[in-house]
Amino acid sequence: MKIHAEFRQRPALTIIHACRDLVLGLMVLLQYLSVHAKDMPSPVTSTTTFTALRIPRIERPPTLEEFLDMEPSPAWAGKLAMVQGFIQRKPDNGQPATEPTEAYLGYDSRALHVVFVAHDREPRRIRARLDHRESIADDEDRVGVYIDTFHDRRRAYQFECNPLGVQDDSIYSEDTSISDGGFDTLWNSRGRVTSTGFVVIVSIPFKSLRFSEETSQVWNIALWRYIGRRSEGAWWPQISSEQQGILSQAAPTTGLEQISPGRNLQFTPYVSWRAFHSVNTRDPMNPEYVGRSAEVLAGLDVKAILKDSLVLDLTFKPDFSQVESDEPQTTTNQRYELYYPEKRPFFTENAGYFEAPMVVPGQHILFTRRIADPDFGARLTGKLGHYSFGALFADDKSPGEIVPTSDPVAGKKAYFNVFRLTRDLPAGSNVAISYSQRSFENSYSRMVDLDLTFNLGQNWKGTLLGAYNWNQSLDHTNFSGETLDATLNRTGRGFNYIGYFLNRAPGFQPAMSFYNHSDWREVGQTFAYQF
Repeated sequence: MKIHAEFRQRPALTIIHACRDLVLGLMVLLQYLSVHAKDMPSPVTSTTTFTALRIPRIERPPTLEEFLDMEPSPAWAGKLAMVQGFIQRKPDNGQPATEPTEAYLGYDSRALHVVFVAHDREPRRIRARLDHRESIADDEDRVGVYIDTFHDRRRAYQFECNPLGVQDDSIYSEDTSISDGGFDTLWNSRGRVTSTGFVVIVSIPFKSLRFSEETSQVWNIALWRYIGRRSEGAWWPQISSEQQGILSQAAPTTGLEQISPGRNLQFTPYVSWRAFHSVNTRDPMNPEYVGRSAEVLAGLDVKAILKDSLVLDLTFKPDFSQVESDEPQTTTNQRYELYYPEKRPFFTENAGYFEAPMVVPGQHILFTRRIADPDFGARLTGKLGHYSFGALFADDKSPGEIVPTSDPVAGKKAYFNVFRLTRDLPAGSNVAISYSQRSFENSYSRMVDLDLTFNLGQNWKGTLLGAYNWNQSLDHTNFSGETLDATLNRTGRGFNYIGYFLNRAPGFQPAMSFYNHSDWREVGQTFAYQF
């Protein structure tokens, strides 16, 4: 049973009215906190007791066939770390899983290996479909692992499989609780349904991960299983829904010694040829037929791993013809620009290093699809100690190609420069600053922002972002503006709260971002209590 109350006022609000409602909400919130203060531990002192795991080194990778009896073969007896006792997160938080699961972990010089042995008293009701990669349906059975390689409880690689070994991967951010499905990397999996359940084996090469260059690694790991017919999610260690986040409750993992991604240097060249005859509509008033009997295109993508944790990406005349197509969207009564996620490989890896916390879901300080047709791009992302950073430079020839050839800017390019630096703070909090610029001939759009993400105990999380944007158009018209985004959320089994405040000036119109519109002031709060 849930009691839900919400009040929200829309852009017609004045700032005075917005502040009035914000103060009213804070008064209600402070009254609640005064009664339930014991529910909020100090942000510095954590009461969570972490279950530790040590993963042994093995001589060879295990195989699926060695576990089809729903237990390790004699060759693996006692050689792998075993975890069991998965605990439900939903629907019955804190209760043992209705079906037992064991996971066996080990590593060699090349990869981390995880074997899931999922028992089921009704194997005929296991839901699994053999389909292409990243096509696992929400109602299918699944197993997966979260791996926080930097031991900072902020980001994690997420790998999951259905009982037939169909893969899905993403990068999970603890700050936003969002998984970036645009991430794709190389890893191996196999799965098979048996007479008493199913077995899935996962091998994740270290070349597909980024981590520090320390000799002895300490990671955070969380394992999970989802039973589709019950909508049941069970975890090891226990990941309680009474606390914020997943990585904040993950298990510290040791035993990983003398591992490295190696000298990971990748070159991806391409050559294409085409003959075409089409209509050129750059000048709608004077369309013309154009064509070539032989047009040869060539380009190169380069990826280099520096110091194990830094990723340098370079692209020269990139080929995006093999990128997955965008899914169709319904545009009925759509007032604002449609959002299509970034899927181009050059821009997807470590894209979370450029993300800043904004109030409206799906809005981005840096939206790389604004770089429509680059000839060259360079990107450096990674983490060193308590600092994470991302730097990006790229050109874009599309602005000069969509205007008539008689236009003064025809054939000209736009240029993008972006830099973001994040500093980790105690209790899973962080502070960041970023600068971005798009320039095109004598026009520009520049923006600087400062943002803070903070955790208060195990249930409360808040964000604060202030950004200023100044612009100059091709006709030398100047305009500027700022935005202030703030959120405060509580997640728990009982009382839940969402509060936000947004004040976006008319002149806040950054050309490198994705946002619905400017001239927007809004305050909203949601209170909910579950019995």
